[in-house]
Amino acid sequence: MIKIEKIVSGGQTGADRAALDFAIKNNIHHGGWIPKGRLTEEGPLPTHYQLWEMETRSYAKRTEQNVIDSDGTLILSHGELSGGSALTRQFSKKHQRHWLHIDLNKYSDLADAAVLVSRWIAENAIKVLTVAGPRASKDNDIYEGVMNLLEKSICKNRMIDVVLFDFGGVLAEEGWKKGFRVIAEANGLDGDELIQTASDTVYETGYILGKGSESSFWNAMREKTGIQGDDASLMHEIISRFILRDWMIDLVKKLKSENLIVGILSDQTDMLDKLNARFNFFKWFDYVFNSYHRGKGKWDISLFDDIAGFLKTPPNRILFIDDDQGNVQRARQKGWKAILYINYESFRLEFNKIFP
Repeated sequence: MIKIEKIVSGGQTGADRAALDFAIKNNIHHGGWIPKGRLTEEGPLPTHYQLWEMETRSYAKRTEQNVIDSDGTLILSHGELSGGSALTRQFSKKHQRHWLHIDLNKYSDLADAAVLVSRWIAENAIKVLTVAGPRASKDNDIYEGVMNLLEKSICKNRMIDVVLFDFGGVLAEEGWKKGFRVIAEANGLDGDELIQTASDTVYETGYILGKGSESSFWNAMREKTGIQGDDASLMHEIISRFILRDWMIDLVKKLKSENLIVGILSDQTDMLDKLNARFNFFKWFDYVFNSYHRGKGKWDISLFDDIAGFLKTPPNRILFIDDDQGNVQRARQKGWKAILYINYESFRLEFNKIFP
């Protein structure tokens, strides 16, 4: 995938707006300058577009500043350049910035134009890209043309847009199971049986869905199994064994730097919040989906539809990594790509098939 770090435009309808929408859709930083009052031909630019207002209402000054602030400018049109698009080319020459004009009318197959754009970006090491072209009132088809060309040239090799990680057993050591094995040994109980009882009870009490309390969970566990110890001591045995895997966090950072959306999808209690308060790892993720706050866990297959809908991402463009076979199967049933985490070696093998 070509690495564009930021897409810049002037916020006008047509080509400018397509570039911004493409950036937002693909989790690429966007920005640029816009005339005072967030001026466009259809009124003020909506505030979810993160553009800076100039002190002037001049379109030309906005255009020139965007060219200056970028590594290169891609100008798209149906036909010869005119008006503001021609001015964009002049500013690129004036400030000795890389520029490329693509006349979409000359390409019966957009893939040919995409090859030129991809090569131009790579050869000129462009990281901050301005995209320019006519406004919608001058060219009704330019929005679709810009969007399609950017998809083919910048995201052409990407099969996945979102990568979601389970927490315990994937991003971190499996503290839940390890902790309960320690508790089982201290109480003369079978470790596997206690883990299964705990997994059932955390749902039965509603604790994992945010509908029950930590104390209700531990009280139920004492009644069922006879384990000894106060709530804080028992919880410490579990929380202390969730150790973040540094190499996994490095992978998360790498994926995010390549403009993929990364998130946590975990069936956890408020332990996840407590762990983040200690280790501050939420900052590396775009989203954290925790059953404790969503009121629904991965045992409910409809959760996968909910998440895909929230992310506005087709299921087949989401990769999910979990160490539970049932969760992986449910994700796949809903059209997600999924990897069952067993160990480092097998994970890297499967992951590299998707991200060679």
